[in-house]
Amino acid sequence: MGWANPTYASLLEADDMGNNTLLGTIPKVAIDIEGFVAGIYEAEMGLINTMRGETHTFSEMTEYPKRGGTVFGLSYDEHTTYRKMAWREHWKSIPRYVEEPILLRAAQEWDSCWVTAAGDSGIMESIRKWLGYNYNNVDLPIIQVPTGSDKSLLDFDVFLDDAPRLAYRIAEIYEGSRLPELRSGHMRFERQKSMIIPRWPYTPNGIEGIAPSHILRVAPGPSEAFTMAREMTHMVGERRNETVMPTKLKG
Repeated sequence: MGWANPTYASLLEADDMGNNTLLGTIPKVAIDIEGFVAGIYEAEMGLINTMRGETHTFSEMTEYPKRGGTVFGLSYDEHTTYRKMAWREHWKSIPRYVEEPILLRAAQEWDSCWVTAAGDSGIMESIRKWLGYNYNNVDLPIIQVPTGSDKSLLDFDVFLDDAPRLAYRIAEIYEGSRLPELRSGHMRFERQKSMIIPRWPYTPNGIEGIAPSHILRVAPGPSEAFTMAREMTHMVGERRNETVMPTKLKG
């Protein structure tokens, strides 16, 4: 069994009439690859240590790489360069954080389950090969999200993701959906979105307090997040009346 070529996220954007190819009645789950399923940052740090003669560990990565910031003295663009190198040249050595039976069960239980990743076509080909190498018995569609895009605009109910920025966006969406002046306006969302984020060294302390537990939860790790996601998908039907129109991705 092989993993298919990724679908570019622009094909899944809402059109001007508010329609979306992912709209439906079943729960929709988005599983992030980088940092959630694949230990890309560990692999990236291995390259940094080898090429720069340093000795960083994943437990020391207390800040998520972002534009305008530095981690281990390296800019966002420098981290991106090492990350791309890890995918293109060392993809077989990238560790997996989720065992195959767990991802296979997710594919079988959730009728609309996708994996998401950002990057250019070269990286996506390496990601596809990595998924086939580590999850040969799993078959899920892949969404290629334009680098720098707001992933929260994808029309999913539950996100399994390690990015703190996405967690804050999910919390903003929740707060916005409760305000009458926003609910009656154009900038509205088709679904109330939820997210589960793993407790990584770069996960901000207290992030679980920015939204109620049915919107945002912190899991000890990716594997435990799948159990929490099952609970969240059961709640999806109770929120179906909160309809709003998704806006388009930028990219």
